[in-house]
Amino acid sequence: HDVAARVYRDLAEFAAGVPALAISAPGAPSVRERAALAEARALDAEAHQALDEQLAERTAEELPPEALSEE
Repeated sequence: HDVAARVYRDLAEFAAGVPALAISAPGAPSVRERAALAEARALDAEAHQALDEQLAERTAEELPPEALSEE
């Protein structure tokens, strides 16, 4: 995911410097905007994967309590 995010970031930066790629028709995203969104999706997928791995490593002692204490 990290490599994909970097590729999309580079594409967005490149597209920002090319007028034909930086602008779009009204109501449609430009290539630059689509690349920036793809970068965000790749980073989100990476974060979800890391969270899933962390949650899978939890033991029973580390699980949150089922109810709050009286405090």
